[in-house]
Amino acid sequence: MLEHFREHLKGKVVILGIGNTLRSDDGIGSVLASRIKERVPYTVYDAGANPENYLGKIVKEAPDTVV
Repeated sequence: MLEHFREHLKGKVVILGIGNTLRSDDGIGSVLASRIKERVPYTVYDAGANPENYLGKIVKEAPDTVV
């Protein structure tokens, strides 16, 4: 599966998990971010329900791609 993503994710990549785990399937982004954080060669943030709080970190990273 990672090979499929590598075909599409070029340069510096930031993955941002968004969601509220208290709201059932709405939390899938956070769950996914937590599960892949140590398994992928990209910067991964679990932003929870507040992705705006990570904007500064993402800008500082200066990624080519944000997922």
